[in-house]
Amino acid sequence: MKTDREESTGTCAQSNWAKLSEREAEVLNHLCIGTSIKDIACTMTISDRTVRQHMRSCRQHFGVRSSLALVSAAMRERLGTVRGNDGDQDRQARSPTYRQDGTLPAAAG
Repeated sequence: MKTDREESTGTCAQSNWAKLSEREAEVLNHLCIGTSIKDIACTMTISDRTVRQHMRSCRQHFGVRSSLALVSAAMRERLGTVRGNDGDQDRQARSPTYRQDGTLPAAAG
């Protein structure tokens, strides 16, 4: 049985990052650092509508209803990985590494 803390922090859903496609994870990473939808679309060379679709898919994977809740849940999970609390190496390996200035490196290819 889950405790209230597990329910609110998503402890049992620690593998949400691993469920995301590469593009969904990229959009979510941009959202977590505060990039606007328009700038995400420009950076990823996709339409605003596609960014919003990736966001919708991410919200479904994380089981949340708002973009704010999505970013909050995603950052909570990321902190769990940084601290090494969950041991999910696949999700940790798929999360891109940020540059020292807080930006994502340019996509290869």
